[in-house]
Amino acid sequence: MALLAYGYLRERPGIQEEWYLLLLLATLGAAVLAASTHLLAFLALPGMFIFCWLNRKSNSISIRPASILTASLAFLAGFSLYLFQLARMVRAFPMSEVIGPLAGATFIRISLLSAPGTYLESSLAYLFYLAIQFSPPFLLLGFYGLVKGSQVSLVSWRKILAFYAVYTAFGIFYHVPDQFAFLLTSHIFFAAAAGLGVARLASQLDLTPRKVLLAGCGLLVLAMPFIYQALPGLARSVGLSDVTLGIPQVGTGVRDGLAFYINPNKRGDYSALEFGRRTLMALPDESMVIAHWYPDTDEYFVFRYFLQVERLRPDVQLLTWPTTDLNKFDPAIVRAKIQTVIATHPVFLASLDEGFYGVSYLMEDYCVAPEHNLYRLYPRRTWPSTSKCSFLSGGASP
Repeated sequence: MALLAYGYLRERPGIQEEWYLLLLLATLGAAVLAASTHLLAFLALPGMFIFCWLNRKSNSISIRPASILTASLAFLAGFSLYLFQLARMVRAFPMSEVIGPLAGATFIRISLLSAPGTYLESSLAYLFYLAIQFSPPFLLLGFYGLVKGSQVSLVSWRKILAFYAVYTAFGIFYHVPDQFAFLLTSHIFFAAAAGLGVARLASQLDLTPRKVLLAGCGLLVLAMPFIYQALPGLARSVGLSDVTLGIPQVGTGVRDGLAFYINPNKRGDYSALEFGRRTLMALPDESMVIAHWYPDTDEYFVFRYFLQVERLRPDVQLLTWPTTDLNKFDPAIVRAKIQTVIATHPVFLASLDEGFYGVSYLMEDYCVAPEHNLYRLYPRRTWPSTSKCSFLSGGASP
């Protein structure tokens, strides 16, 4: 649409920035569906308002109320599919269980209760993600573009700065296990800032150094896939691991977390498919798998796909609590459910998360053993007396 409109707008008098801003917002409204699971994707709107405020003294765009309303409607048009999904949720769940995620209640509560040290840790994690994503040279060029980009294109710099600030602040304050996913949108605007940084630096160089700069940037972009491929091995060689970096494992540890999170090239990676199919096919009849969607996001969605879409192993039940407030979740709910079903169903945990499953309390009544990529619970009274009860303390498992 931008290509088709370019030639037309070039021949038309008047301000063209508004059209491209509307198109950008509509595109963000649609693209954000792939990067968000809740209505906090509306962060594009405060980004637009900040841009309008930064640009309030410029003639490049009008900030009349009608213009802001039109831009908001453009965003909502791209976001409309998600609004239909919201309507379906309201039909399936009580409004009281939907309004919390709608208003970002969990995000607000986590942000208010987090200690200052948490934000420092989150900021350092963001810089780490940024360095891996862009490499140190482009990291410096990105920050250079954020500082000096206004001298290349004032309007573009203001757009980038507004949206980058909003999405980056949200990602840093949203301190959750999959925090990196909430920073992906900010990376888009950081890449644009790096482009401004390259343009500004190139404008200050003579012809030959400018060619060297542009050639170096081009070669670095081409080299990034090979760098991504080598980084997991380099990280392991200096003593880094999934545990030291806080990368959540899948099941009993069947995933190479370093390779999964560092290398974006997933061509030929069928690990999720193989994990889900092999695990479900190996489970005993009438098994019950406990995988809460928050600590065990990967396991939950893989198993849900095979059970609900492919209808694999209809006798297996996937137990989770999708509408329970995370901050009010009590592991006693899990213990009570296990007590009612373990006599008739083999029970498996997707992980040993203490906060949601209370594993230390479960081990008072059950033995935990790794089986079929998950953790199976056995009543202590049925555990062989010749074996230690839990592999967690170095014991054997059947």
